[in-house]
Amino acid sequence: MSAGSQRFDLERNAPKLQLRDWNDKDGKPTEQVWEISFPDGRPTQIYLDANSCQAVHRIRSWAATRCRRADQKGRISALRTLVVSGLIKTGKSYTLNEVVPAVLAEALAREPLGHRLKGIRVLRMNCMDLKRRNGAGALMYDLLSMIVEWAVQADVRVNDDEWRKAQAVLADGPSGISMDTRAGRAVAELFERGFQTPVLVLMDELQALLQPTTYDNAGGQEQLNRGDIAFIRDVVLRRLLINTPPHVLWAFTGSSIVWTSLAAMPVNGTAPLNQIKPVHLPASVPPHLMQELVVHSLQQLGLSEQQEQAVGQAEHQQLTALLERSGNSPALFTTMLELWADEETSVDITTFVGEFMTNKLFEEAVKEWNLALAHMSDEDRRRVLDLANVVLGAQVTGFPSRGIWRFLEPYMLKTDHGRYYLADPMQRLLLRSVIDRGGKLRTSFTGLGEGLTLVQLEWGWLILQLGEVADYLVGQRRPPKGFPSHVDGATELTAMLKEFATKAKLPGAKGVSTADRWGALPAFQKALESPYNKGSRAWYELGGKDNRLQSDLDYLVFFLRLCRNVLAHHWQQQGLVDILQVMMALPDMLGMSAGALAEQVRTCMSKLQPATIEAAAITAATAAEGEEERASAGSAPSAGSDLSAGSGSGSGGAGRGGDPASGRGTPAATGGCWPGSSCSKAHTALLSSSGALSAARRCLLLAGKAVVPHTRAMLPAPAVRRLNLMRVMTSAQAAVRFS
Repeated sequence: MSAGSQRFDLERNAPKLQLRDWNDKDGKPTEQVWEISFPDGRPTQIYLDANSCQAVHRIRSWAATRCRRADQKGRISALRTLVVSGLIKTGKSYTLNEVVPAVLAEALAREPLGHRLKGIRVLRMNCMDLKRRNGAGALMYDLLSMIVEWAVQADVRVNDDEWRKAQAVLADGPSGISMDTRAGRAVAELFERGFQTPVLVLMDELQALLQPTTYDNAGGQEQLNRGDIAFIRDVVLRRLLINTPPHVLWAFTGSSIVWTSLAAMPVNGTAPLNQIKPVHLPASVPPHLMQELVVHSLQQLGLSEQQEQAVGQAEHQQLTALLERSGNSPALFTTMLELWADEETSVDITTFVGEFMTNKLFEEAVKEWNLALAHMSDEDRRRVLDLANVVLGAQVTGFPSRGIWRFLEPYMLKTDHGRYYLADPMQRLLLRSVIDRGGKLRTSFTGLGEGLTLVQLEWGWLILQLGEVADYLVGQRRPPKGFPSHVDGATELTAMLKEFATKAKLPGAKGVSTADRWGALPAFQKALESPYNKGSRAWYELGGKDNRLQSDLDYLVFFLRLCRNVLAHHWQQQGLVDILQVMMALPDMLGMSAGALAEQVRTCMSKLQPATIEAAAITAATAAEGEEERASAGSAPSAGSDLSAGSGSGSGGAGRGGDPASGRGTPAATGGCWPGSSCSKAHTALLSSSGALSAARRCLLLAGKAVVPHTRAMLPAPAVRRLNLMRVMTSAQAAVRFS
């Protein structure tokens, strides 16, 4: 072995792992913390391996199998490829480049001299470094060139025939005839029959290999070449997965586009999805493990004295903000902390993280998800977006992509009604940053903004939905004809709202009227004065205050609807009230953290049937549009009328995003949507992936043992008005974009 090739030898250069059990307060080991030491003198690092994942254990299992079967001949298909799979910023690259080599070297150290994998060489590739802008031919040529150059440097023994073929292809240059097929074939044959020395291929950012681009003739804009993508995926990559011999080991990182590509490959003979050994890295780890990482990271970073003082002085503010924004993701926390430490002067962590989220994390999410979602219809993307809805969830049946489902399945939780949602709040936020509620791919996203933490933002989404269902089931609008008398989960929802109304600590002395106590609440006034609650404010002043609204429950439901309308317009960034004050009012009144309250609300709302939640959202959308029209036309609700468009419906509470005073809203539905109504049947598909269910099925879904305690039943029904379906469609798409 030449001196220059020694750096490619796995056993000489791989890091070493040492287990350090993390004990609970009783001294019992509950989690695994691995210390990783490096032969090149880099500082020791820690690797958090939550029990829910056991990444090291799964990689060890793969390594043991590869060592045991390294001499096996005559196999029908290749041994399994290791896929380090994970959501955005979960440590995929670190695991691939540090942990995988450490584990395999550890396994080989136990094997005798002469073992087939002894002397294995490591080929590290980051596909982001490949030339992808001139189609598959240039991309395959660059890949082949890099592999050949590495083989020379690493002193790899290569079969003469395959080596000559590769050299002949390279001699023709990247613009040679049929370069895509010739270079692609040469790459595959080098790994199938060419390399005689054992090889470990660590391929990072594999999705980039599936992104050859060309320039269109019209505007000269860069665009993906679908034909080239199919060739690389179905011919080159598939051959590498299925035909490589036991002494050639592959490991790559996998994200949404990789999984969709695996699912799309031809299954003739062998299904590529059966040829992988996935290691699903957790999106987050328990908070106590994060504290371990915080201590270690601060020691390793070598912060300046000024920065150390900043951390010490703001331990409960800045560092807490950093942990909250990281969502307990070790990779995200470490990345942000290192970047912050690299600043020339001490920078406020909250400001730094806000910029990082907007400029880096959300941009990365858009680029990654867009590739997997771009070809889908709006309806299919809405089905994917349902995974970000902890109350509604997504259905397995009819989900638009088997590959995406396989990718996300380890990160899902199940609702009471058999649907699924992403367990991690950060990943739900990132999915919302890519898809708007109408199913369109976003071109921009405001990020967290306004100083909101991840927990607060999650609560904002829930209170938006709570405002819709609370008004729908317990609000002041009279239920329309045909509304079912029994709704699953309504009793539990009402009980929770009554509990909140009873426990809420409102300003004002005893003996003061209910209206005055709620009116003295700053958040109530902020929401009421919002331009998106213009119609509700008129109704409240004319007939709601001390008239239709009597109890604390009445005022709470009305306030929730006001909050809903404000939050539905947060994405507009125009005329916005103090979003944090409105959003955090209920947790403050109840003396609860936003996280704890969100879990209580989620648990309660999950008892409602999905059709109920959908109908409530549609009713809020159509009702608010109708009230916008009335308010803009200067026709205030009379003192004797109900809310017409719904309790607390703001002027455009679910609006299309235009000027609330434009007067171009949609007339209200007849009392709103209900199971089996034309509104429900026509527009359910606009707000959820479930589509428009039949009236009979909706009534069946909503029928249950709980009697709906309508506080609004005595109010007269509003006048019948014709729906503008196209306007409602626009409204519904914008309805819940709290972003």
